[in-house]
Amino acid sequence: SRLPAIVSEVTLLGNGHTIQRLPASPAFRILEIGYPARVSIDAVTITGGEDDAGGGISAESVLWLLITNSTIEDNAANSGGGVYCMQCYLFMSRSIVRNNSATYSGGGIRFYFYKPTDETRVVDQLQTPENSYCGLGYSTGITESSITGNSAQIGGGLSYHGSSFSVEGGTISDNTAITGGGLMNYRGGGCIDSTTFSGNTASEKGGALYNESFALKNEAVGLNPLAIPAAEHDMVHHESFEIPDYGGFTVEADVVETAP
Repeated sequence: SRLPAIVSEVTLLGNGHTIQRLPASPAFRILEIGYPARVSIDAVTITGGEDDAGGGISAESVLWLLITNSTIEDNAANSGGGVYCMQCYLFMSRSIVRNNSATYSGGGIRFYFYKPTDETRVVDQLQTPENSYCGLGYSTGITESSITGNSAQIGGGLSYHGSSFSVEGGTISDNTAITGGGLMNYRGGGCIDSTTFSGNTASEKGGALYNESFALKNEAVGLNPLAIPAAEHDMVHHESFEIPDYGGFTVEADVVETAP
C-alpha cells in the first residue's frame, strides 16, 4: 500500500535494496515528499510506481532532495514518470533513471519551478566534478548519472519548466518523445557540461534537446564545439533569446523521425 508522505528530515540508506510496488497491487507512487522535508536517498532502487504526478517519487515544495547511487526505473505517470519535482530543489549524483514513462511530460524526470523561494538551499553537499564548469547555484543539478530509455510526449528523458538547472557528465540516451527526445527546456536557464546525448528520438523537434529558453550555457572549457550544426536533422532545436555554442555536450546518433 501507499507509504506515508515524508514531511521532515529523513535519510534513506538502502544498501542496494529495492522499494517496489507489485504489479498486481493497486496503482500508487512509491515515495511522496512534501514541505518542509529535507531528504537524502542513497543506494535505493525505486520501481513499479504509478500515479498522476511522479510514479516513483513526487516532491512538491521540498527544501532539499539528494539522490545518490540509486536507480529509478519502470515507473509511470502522467507527468514525471520516474520523478516529479515541483518547486523543489533536487540534486542527483551517480544514479540511473531508466525505462520510466509519462503520458505528457518528463518520462524520466519532470521539473516545474514557477517562482523563487526565500528558503536557504543546502547545495554545498552535492559533489560536483573537480573540473566542474557549471558549479553550484542551480535549483536542480544532475551529475555523472544515466538518463536512459524513458518516454513522454514532451521531454522523454528530462523536462524542465522554469527551472535553473545543471547537467554535468553522464549520458542521456535512447529516450523518446514528440518534442525533446533527450531533454526539453522551457523558459528556464541551464548549464550542460561534458554530457553525452546518444540515440534519443523525437517525432517532431529536438531529437537530443529542445530548448525554448532565455539562456542555455554549455560552452565548456577545454571542449571543442560540435562539428554538426544544430539544424542538421534537428538534433538540437533552439527557440531561444540566446543561441549558445555546442561545446558542453556531445551528440551521437540522435535523430528526428519525419513522416513520409
